[in-house]
Amino acid sequence: MTDFPTQPVVRGHPLHAMLSDLPIGLLPAAIASATLAAGRRKRSPLRRGADVLATMTLAAGASAAAAGVWDWLGIPRSHPAWWPATIHGAINLTNVAALGAAVAMPARRLPIYGAVAAGMLVSGWLGGELVFTHGWRVRPAEEYEQLVERLEPDDQAAVADARSVVEQYEREETFLPR
Repeated sequence: MTDFPTQPVVRGHPLHAMLSDLPIGLLPAAIASATLAAGRRKRSPLRRGADVLATMTLAAGASAAAAGVWDWLGIPRSHPAWWPATIHGAINLTNVAALGAAVAMPARRLPIYGAVAAGMLVSGWLGGELVFTHGWRVRPAEEYEQLVERLEPDDQAAVADARSVVEQYEREETFLPR
């Protein structure tokens, strides 16, 4: 019998990143169906469709959140990704709770979905920070961290030069620099 894997990575791909697309993709459909179902009687097909989409969005969000918590548990507290990951996770767990409320309270779905959409925008930005700034779950960045720890003091100049080149590129060649 094999041990349960300690990290949520499937054939090199983070499970959380794979699952997070589902609630992001389902939320606009849930918003559209809730808009169409607003004011309809309980047994109307539009209302039932809105209920199904609300439940699917909740299930997808809960799955992504579970994988995210599993991933978060593996981040060392000393890693610079830990704090933004903690905020990212808190927002997403709040979103999942709100999606549960949307399932339970169909009459309040639209404002709840609006809050969830805003939360997803902020959380998505933080998720991008985790990947693109901190290199969390990005294999070349993880390899780089391992190499930098083993470099001699004289080799640190090469690291500083590489960082300088990347920073200059980000300042001069990107749409909205840091």
